[in-house]
Amino acid sequence: MIPHERFPDYVLKMQTGDLVTFKLEFKRKDKPKGLKAHVIQYSNRKIAQIIAYLEMLSKNLESKRRQVLVQVLSPTHAALWYFLCNIDDECEDLNRKMLVVMAKIIQNCHDNEQSNLAKETISIFMKGKLFQSFMRMPDFSNFTDEVIPFCKQLAGFMPNYFHKMMPLIETLINDSREHPKVELLFDFVKAFSKVGAAEDCLFRSILPSSKELIGQLMERSADLSPVNNTKSYSSYSEYTEVYFNLLRAECFASIQRGILDLRKEKLDDRDMNCFKSIRLAGIQMSGKRPSFGISFTPVKPVRDWKRSTQLMYGNLVCLSPRQDFSDLIWGVVSDRSDDLLNKQPPIISIEFIESNNLAIHEIAIALVENDGYTLMVESPTYFETFKNVLLTMNSLDFSKYELASNIVFGNYEGADQVPQYLRDALKNGLLKATLNDGNYSSSSAFNDADDQSSENSTTSLEEISIDKDYTPSLDSLIEDYISENCKKLETSQKQAFYHCLKNKLAIVQGPPGTGKTLVGFELLKFILSVGIEGPVLVLTYKNHALDEFLMMILKSRVHVCGMDEMVRLGNQSKEPRLAEIMIRNHLERRPIFTELNEMLEAYADQAEKLLNDFLSTAIVDMNCFLNVLTEKQFCSFLLGYNWRRFRIQSLVVTYGYLQLLIKRNVYKDENGNYIDIVKSVFIVLFKKWCPNIDNLKKLRELQKSTSLFTDTEFDGDDKSETDIDNVDEVGEDMVRNLQSARQSYKSDFGRNLQMRLLNLKMYSGGYTLSHFPSSCVANNNILNTENVWSLTETERAHFIITILLNKKEEFSNAFQDLESTSKEVMDIKTLQMNNAKVEVLQKMKVIGATITGASINHNLIKTVSPKVVIVEEAAEVLEPSLIAALSPNVEHLILIGDHKQLRPSVDTYRLRLCVD
Repeated sequence: MIPHERFPDYVLKMQTGDLVTFKLEFKRKDKPKGLKAHVIQYSNRKIAQIIAYLEMLSKNLESKRRQVLVQVLSPTHAALWYFLCNIDDECEDLNRKMLVVMAKIIQNCHDNEQSNLAKETISIFMKGKLFQSFMRMPDFSNFTDEVIPFCKQLAGFMPNYFHKMMPLIETLINDSREHPKVELLFDFVKAFSKVGAAEDCLFRSILPSSKELIGQLMERSADLSPVNNTKSYSSYSEYTEVYFNLLRAECFASIQRGILDLRKEKLDDRDMNCFKSIRLAGIQMSGKRPSFGISFTPVKPVRDWKRSTQLMYGNLVCLSPRQDFSDLIWGVVSDRSDDLLNKQPPIISIEFIESNNLAIHEIAIALVENDGYTLMVESPTYFETFKNVLLTMNSLDFSKYELASNIVFGNYEGADQVPQYLRDALKNGLLKATLNDGNYSSSSAFNDADDQSSENSTTSLEEISIDKDYTPSLDSLIEDYISENCKKLETSQKQAFYHCLKNKLAIVQGPPGTGKTLVGFELLKFILSVGIEGPVLVLTYKNHALDEFLMMILKSRVHVCGMDEMVRLGNQSKEPRLAEIMIRNHLERRPIFTELNEMLEAYADQAEKLLNDFLSTAIVDMNCFLNVLTEKQFCSFLLGYNWRRFRIQSLVVTYGYLQLLIKRNVYKDENGNYIDIVKSVFIVLFKKWCPNIDNLKKLRELQKSTSLFTDTEFDGDDKSETDIDNVDEVGEDMVRNLQSARQSYKSDFGRNLQMRLLNLKMYSGGYTLSHFPSSCVANNNILNTENVWSLTETERAHFIITILLNKKEEFSNAFQDLESTSKEVMDIKTLQMNNAKVEVLQKMKVIGATITGASINHNLIKTVSPKVVIVEEAAEVLEPSLIAALSPNVEHLILIGDHKQLRPSVDTYRLRLCVD
């Protein structure tokens, strides 16, 4: 007998019918005791009994006693959660109590061990029958108080599972009357703040610092190690570190060399595009944060932007307000409008990366403070592809990947190389066979007489070594399949087919014309025929190759999968039939997207107004000076000048007359405006009081004397088209195709809103922030000086800069609040978009994408977790780019290509040696 007092306090108590395991103690032979008992299978219980237990557990979790979590999350009590989470009952009270318990479990996790156990429990819950029955309920209005806390906890704790709650969240948001809709949305997005902060931190670790950028060439860094092609790596971390450092150096090599040459005044403008006279010109809502319109003057002249490869979508740019690149501001071209580029000066949309601790409003201020002085350079690198791969490699925990040991340590031997999904299919009878041990014997499927003539032409395929430790049941299955369905395969192709199905990581290599793609297609047919769980991911290096593979599926006489079971990531295809399977055509336009776009439009309007107000008020001219002065200061300003040395010749007025007007308080009219004679005197006196602007300009001239460009170096307006020899111009079709290919992976609901151009004409005619050194600080005490004539010229300059800096602070506070709110809306939009895509991808049998598209959509693919990945043109793909396209759950990776003919492209010669 097992006493109940020996059973854990917080675990559901045993009852008759439960299957229990325990340890017997024989201190008394006549009365043995059962110790360390735990239930391995619970019998049925009344719903009331289960609800009572969940109420007790919820109450104890509120006490935050560590022992509660230790007991209920212990692996020895996993049966508890399998039982609770698979109760097939739509009892509202039961679902309500379970949601409360799950939220409190997440809330009470305080270390990694507890978090990992809690994640396993939450996973069991979200896959269980109870949760599924809950999601099928027609009305969730009674669950608001339970669902919202659970979703908030889940969002930050397990983001990959949060998408499963989005349909429910949308329903609650639309139906909720007690909770404001926008407030609810913000609450959910704020739960992702830690995840977003972590990504920003990773982003900053990818971008070079100023010291690194203008220091030793990254391609010559001592941190770089060549790719290990002769032996396995010592650890997972060594593998990821080697590839991360090499790829990072390749990403920034071009722009670093250009900047170093520019600083030495040795830059050939064919090596790097440079732009001067940078000004803040507009604002646009795009991507994950606002983009700024930047007006500029290209150093390399452009006659027709439709034929220019400068500032292509996705290219990386680096701005330096001080022009020495000690103050880096990184950005990416987020939109490229021919209409805006054809303006004078041209305007481009830049989405700035939150690097160097500069927020968006701080970047706007930096551009205004250095109006016309900032220098911008462009890297030809398509940064979007590098960014996602680098982010993945920098945060990769390769130990959790199914194929990690194969890829990193080169473990290819042993019978366990058969992919797990095939083993499971055999074990479960899905293949009508049993997995038994046995030795491989040559099959007649390898020796068709009709195929003998092709042996000489496919030598490289035949050289593939085949694991001899086959199991007869799997061998016979493959043999039968080939005999019935793959009669067109030649001998070497059949060998490759066998090889791929017998190895988790398989390589099919051969010269052009040996039918490598056909092998990949036949493998796809076989894999789909075994009823694999989830979609198969098909990757290629180029869009054209992806089109060909997908069209092969559609044209097949044997049904592989229907049009409604295939999806293509990206929007770049030249095949009309494939337009139907583009992911954008699978996504339905949800009302919430319209609402979010309207909110972003409103924020863009507010941002435009704030920026225009800032530009118009961040100028100290006569009107601004007049508004700053108090009545007392104004009167002293009129009377404080040394009138004995000065008489206003254009006016018949004396010091006594002004004194009389002020004494009688008649220097204003009935509307409170200054009378004309007073205004006329004020204008003349203001010009006399102002510090010499030429002296301020000398400070800027001193800065410009050390800058990398001068105004006389290039002036595009002074050169006619016929005088320009070094015009940046290529074919218009080439530019259009390149731009279209890069923009094909822009999120389908992530369209850029219209650019709002600023009124730059208002930003002229007085003292601005750009007239003063950026090191100036405000001194508000000086604004209280009663007689401003007593100030020295230096103090007067300080008076003006204090006014400007106060205007800057007002703008900063207002824009910072707007920036925070708009970012939350953009995060919601991204979250909704990704959720809609995940819902589509999970229903498919085949997902097609290029390597670039897969790396950009890495988080989506990770969520969908395909078990099988087939890669065409694999020899042309850099290994880290391939790794970034995989999810941890990939059990079978098939690489098809020819490394002897086409190899990955590495632009930097020194790095090419490291890769080779």
